[in-house]
Amino acid sequence: MSRIALLRLVLAIPFLTVGIYIGVNGAGPLAPIGPFLDPVHGIWSVARVAKLPQEFSGQIGSLGKEVRVVYDRRGVPHIWASSMT
Repeated sequence: MSRIALLRLVLAIPFLTVGIYIGVNGAGPLAPIGPFLDPVHGIWSVARVAKLPQEFSGQIGSLGKEVRVVYDRRGVPHIWASSMT
């Protein structure tokens, strides 16, 4: 292992340790972000059970023609428009 690679490793370990600590416990005015990103109880659990509307209509003044948005079973929007403006 070269000296530069070893130096990077030695410097990366404390930064990673501090980053994990702040992510779990927070620091001063920073809230802990670890619980927010938790895949079981965090924001992802809310997104997993979110329900998209079956139908919705609205008007946007700057659109000249009809635009249709359809969500597939994965929640990915598919957009059809008569024009680009």
